[in-house]
Amino acid sequence: MKHIVGLATLAVFCILLSGCGETGDTDDTDGSTTESTGETTGTVDVNECEDPKLNTCSPNAACLDTADAFTCTCNEGFEGDGSQCDDLDECTLLTDNCSDNADCTNSDGAFDCACKAGFEGDGVTCTDLDECTLLTDNCSDNADCSNTPGSFTCECQDGYDGDGVTCTNIDECAREGNACHPDAACTDEAGTFSCVCNAGYEGDGKTCSDIDECDIGSDDCDDQAECTNQPGSFTCQCNAGYDGDGVTCTNIDECAAGSSSCDPNALCTDTDGSFECACNAGFEGDGSSCTNIDECALGTDNCSDNANCTDSILVQGVNILAGTFDCQCNSGYEGDGVNCSNIDECAKGTDNCDPNAACTDTIGSFTCACNSGFEG
Repeated sequence: MKHIVGLATLAVFCILLSGCGETGDTDDTDGSTTESTGETTGTVDVNECEDPKLNTCSPNAACLDTADAFTCTCNEGFEGDGSQCDDLDECTLLTDNCSDNADCTNSDGAFDCACKAGFEGDGVTCTDLDECTLLTDNCSDNADCSNTPGSFTCECQDGYDGDGVTCTNIDECAREGNACHPDAACTDEAGTFSCVCNAGYEGDGKTCSDIDECDIGSDDCDDQAECTNQPGSFTCQCNAGYDGDGVTCTNIDECAAGSSSCDPNALCTDTDGSFECACNAGFEGDGSSCTNIDECALGTDNCSDNANCTDSILVQGVNILAGTFDCQCNSGYEGDGVNCSNIDECAKGTDNCDPNAACTDTIGSFTCACNSGFEG
């Protein structure tokens, strides 16, 4: 606002200045001054703006001299009547031209614009700083940086946990429910983990299936052992007739060990992984069970026709002739039973004829006939 000062005020200023000219008369009618010479001059224009004592303008106003007066106009950034000028807070009044991304700071008659953190420019124009590209972010090396207007965000990568500024490795193996198969080994790695199927299994670690070592022939069982597949493994068991841990199997001599099932009256013969039983001569059966053959009854004996064949002689309930037979020459014969010859009892004097009788040898026997003159 302008403020205009008139002649009355000027007169006051003249008094304060101890007169407006030389000594002489003053005409109050038209305001002219008559010098001591008696000549009359025109009105003297004083530039009040040149001397602060002559104007009432505010220090924050512009003073404009006019004919017989002056005006006061508040400077830009101030408001008032010119004599009093108050600061305009452009920031509060939103009359500033600061960027939306700048902070406005009021000052006397003006304001300052400063780009906010995360922006750069003169405050009137502010552009976003991409901290991620400029590498001015503070994200962890194990985090992803995402630029945002005036800022950025940090997010830990998969396999890490934290606020993005600090990211620590997640031990997936220590957590329940990891993706590894129950039959796989989980190995923790920086930011991730790996799964490897256990021995005896095959797959990618997340899926594992049992390997049938017996079926594919990758077992180490002995040729004389039976391979049995187990989940993730296998077992080896030596076949009957062999002894060992299944990986190494040796033949068992059942005959020497007395572990055969042969009959006591059979011959045990060891074979590779087994044994054979054969009934002894004079016995018949499968070797595991042997019964005595009665050669006498079957007529398969070799006794002499003049001998008696005996198949069984019991001694304390035990047939001592089991498996064989005995040949005894009949009375009147002598020999081993297989061969029997007639005994001449008369010649040997083994007869029982009376002295007064004549002894006559017969096959297998003898006869006695009383001599002539004797009877009996």
